[in-house]
Amino acid sequence: IARMLGKGGNRKDQIQDETGCKIIISGRDDYFPGTRFRVLVILGETPDGMLGVLDHLIPDITDCAKKEQQPSGNAEANFRGPEAGQCIIRCVVTKQMSSAIIGPKGNNARAIREESSCKVAIDTTVTSGHQQVKLIGEPRNLTLALAMVNRHIQDQYGTPGY
Repeated sequence: IARMLGKGGNRKDQIQDETGCKIIISGRDDYFPGTRFRVLVILGETPDGMLGVLDHLIPDITDCAKKEQQPSGNAEANFRGPEAGQCIIRCVVTKQMSSAIIGPKGNNARAIREESSCKVAIDTTVTSGHQQVKLIGEPRNLTLALAMVNRHIQDQYGTPGY
């Protein structure tokens, strides 16, 4: 998070100016329930703006994954994917949005996996009306996977539960 903010919040301000999005980051000890993950919210008028913010974040996540040690036992890493060169990006969405990401008979999730070579995993636990989505893949493919997830979420705009 410190890297995302930059000294005095300068980097965050630069990304906001460049993308037209507002970035909100939870407080130092404020985590998504049941995790040790802080929350980063991206508010924007266009999908391109949000994806622009993510383009800035993926290199940061990649650097964190490279520095992260492989956890022992069955524990999952925070940023490092299970295979060499892979990273994990997590986001939370409403139950309705997770259904849209999965799609009828899993077709949307399958298309994301086939087109981006990224794995899509949605936690079945619902916390505060949201589910955690994990995208696992090589950094160069995560942007496409995120764009596809975003498209399915945007298709829900204006519907109850959005």
